[in-house]
Amino acid sequence: MLQPDSRRTLVDSLRPPPGTRLDWAVGTTYSLNLTTLLVVPAATAHSAGGGWGDDDDDEPDGFTPVGLLDALNRAADRITVFCDAGQIAPPLHRRRVLLGFVEQAVVPVTAPEGGVFHPKLWALRYVDAAGGPTYRVLVATRNLTFDRCWDTITVLESDPDGQPLPGIGNVVRALPDLSVSPLSSARRDRIGGFGDELDTVPFASPAGFGDLRLHAFGLGGGSWPFPKTCHRLLVLSPFLTAHTLKRLPQASIRRSVVSRPDALAAVGQAGESYDRFTLNPAVLDDVGDLSGASRDDPRRVDNGLHAKLYVTDDETGTSWWTGSANATSAAFERNVEVLLQLRTTNERHSASALLRERKEGDPEARTLRDLLVPWEDDGTEPEEPVDDNQDELDRLRRLVAAVAFSATVVESEPGRYGVTYRSDEALPVPEDVGLRCWPATVGQPDRPAALDSDGRLGYETSATLTTLSAFLVIELTLAKLSTAFVVRCAMHGEPDNRRQLLVAELLGDEHRLVRYLVALLSDDDAPLDGDGTNGAGVDIWSGGDLERLPLTELMIRALARDSGRLRQIADLLSTVRHGGGRLPEGLDDLWDAVWQIAREDVRG
Repeated sequence: MLQPDSRRTLVDSLRPPPGTRLDWAVGTTYSLNLTTLLVVPAATAHSAGGGWGDDDDDEPDGFTPVGLLDALNRAADRITVFCDAGQIAPPLHRRRVLLGFVEQAVVPVTAPEGGVFHPKLWALRYVDAAGGPTYRVLVATRNLTFDRCWDTITVLESDPDGQPLPGIGNVVRALPDLSVSPLSSARRDRIGGFGDELDTVPFASPAGFGDLRLHAFGLGGGSWPFPKTCHRLLVLSPFLTAHTLKRLPQASIRRSVVSRPDALAAVGQAGESYDRFTLNPAVLDDVGDLSGASRDDPRRVDNGLHAKLYVTDDETGTSWWTGSANATSAAFERNVEVLLQLRTTNERHSASALLRERKEGDPEARTLRDLLVPWEDDGTEPEEPVDDNQDELDRLRRLVAAVAFSATVVESEPGRYGVTYRSDEALPVPEDVGLRCWPATVGQPDRPAALDSDGRLGYETSATLTTLSAFLVIELTLAKLSTAFVVRCAMHGEPDNRRQLLVAELLGDEHRLVRYLVALLSDDDAPLDGDGTNGAGVDIWSGGDLERLPLTELMIRALARDSGRLRQIADLLSTVRHGGGRLPEGLDDLWDAVWQIAREDVRG
């Protein structure tokens, strides 16, 4: 545990076990980048060990356009991500036209006790071909962003010989009540039922650990989880407050804290009872700075230490607490947070071992201590805020994001729509603060936004099928500073078959259409690779004779195993035809023959 050479990405941790597919997932994150969100359905659409190819550097994680479209259509409806309402970053990637597939997956929330919504928790249910379920819980410190931080993630797999995870069901069931806008009754019921289900699932502990327990804070309850005293205490936290450092367990032998230099300097004398460390600057990535943005603007890319871990040694063993909670007053008094508690008697997981320096020539793998350098207070005063307007913009962003918004759609002509975005109540935006907004699927606003006499936002625009969006970017400016973020609007009047129309529009030509049909008909764990093949190695059609493709074989296999896929294709081809699109020569006759058999099978 915590060995620098042992790394696992969040995307890897979401991939289904071999021979399974994602059935349902609930995730939480403080900050959310919508482009990063597109990777989640892609990761969960195929089993571990599958590949997406890497020949297209412009795609998230190397996913091809058709492969990503296939993944989104397969998995997006099975995922719900709860995120802090004020921390959704506008998309910058050219694939923002795909955001229509994940609109319902995003649920902006607020913390009921006045802080922020800060957990990084995932609960996932996978099923095999026979419908048998397996479960996974991730307790992480990683947000769903492009940050380049040092984080931790704990993966718990279901196991009949394991133990239940107390607290997991309560957290999942509480999430819908935090939403800025009401969830549909169907989604709310499914999330509640999933929470009930998780209460009964036994999970295997990480190797060498046991006695699992999930602590939640800010959801009505959540007591201080730490003992009063211990032999040794180790704290990893990028942010600190003096009050919490003093409140943490008193140690009879040693107290140590690993944090960021500015955080250590800011707590002053409260840190003097600790041995203080920071990450060695040599292991940090340079991410640059977003000039002109507010301090907590969601567009910022973070780096440095982001892991949160508390370790105590006592006479009977070692306890770990890991998750989202920083060593701050806000974390334990106002925010929504989670911490996973684990217990071990293995000395190599103790606070003492984690900070033990290796001797020269020691063959053991690198340890946490190898990444650290001691920090000494040089007497330099902590930097004062450069501009108080930064904090004011962050405050206003949080207030605006907590308001519910709607988007009303009216088709003005075939394929074109008028859209009116409105806030449900007055926005708390002072006169000296500038306001602009635009759909997240376009780059910049085409006309100004305005507040009516009641202070409510009103913004009208026109859209095509690919730019129609429930995601609205809002930009606030004060003096020379700005903050930009996304709100999700309740959409009214959208086309009933919008998803199918969008798929047909994005496929664009015969080549992509045929590739997509092969993807739909292939096994769930064999998506399209970047080299133009599916996971089974079938050459993908590039024009000409359809007989070179195994479409007939794939359709017959789907007819025998999963006729629901043929219904998807029937709807798609109908949409393409009615939309004026062209089908490859010969596909009509092939499809009509298979579809006739499928309908007779249903009637029989």
